[in-house]
Amino acid sequence: MFGVAHDGDGDRAVFVDETGAVQSGDNSLTLIADEILKKNPGAKVVTPVNSSMSVTEVARRRKGRVILTQVGSIHVARTMVREKAMLGGEENGGIFYSPHQPVRDGTMATVLILNSILDNRMPLSKLLALLPTFFMAKEKRKCPDEKKNDVMKRIRQRLGNRVTSTIDGIRVDIKNRGWFLVRPSGTEPLIRIYVEGKTENDLKQLLDEFKPFFDETIGT
Repeated sequence: MFGVAHDGDGDRAVFVDETGAVQSGDNSLTLIADEILKKNPGAKVVTPVNSSMSVTEVARRRKGRVILTQVGSIHVARTMVREKAMLGGEENGGIFYSPHQPVRDGTMATVLILNSILDNRMPLSKLLALLPTFFMAKEKRKCPDEKKNDVMKRIRQRLGNRVTSTIDGIRVDIKNRGWFLVRPSGTEPLIRIYVEGKTENDLKQLLDEFKPFFDETIGT
């Protein structure tokens, strides 16, 4: 038994396990990726740069390949077509399954989760408990649209050679601890911040270390 909720146009899905816990889009994507790669070793998974590293970890275990994109379903879909990828997914509950169609489809996401439960004969909570677990925090800072470019330039300059990706915003990966991403919102006057740690303590340390930097550079 599990529950599913769709957004207004039905292209995204968020799942509730049999205990009543609401699962993040990262969790459902990781489970689906694990099942797809188990049956299709070496397949490609496309996901935005703000997705959890749990997706990358299951791909490593299953000998798959993760391709990171800009945030946004159009970037995932186009990259899937170009790379002939089997699966795509976003942290907001969007799942793209190219054997069906390389766009978000909430009904297909539900089918894939249901197949995982039936194939493994395990409830959703127990399936998710077998997957790698990391710890993420998401924050935001107000920033007028006209100031976003200047703010991002200052962040880039101050971080220097620590920057590991500029696919979308500025990402810094910290070996054996986690990563953080700073990117301007495309729809609101905000700068969005994502921080993920390998452990809860790693997440806390990263937040303690970099929140003053965010506040000083972006403003509160």
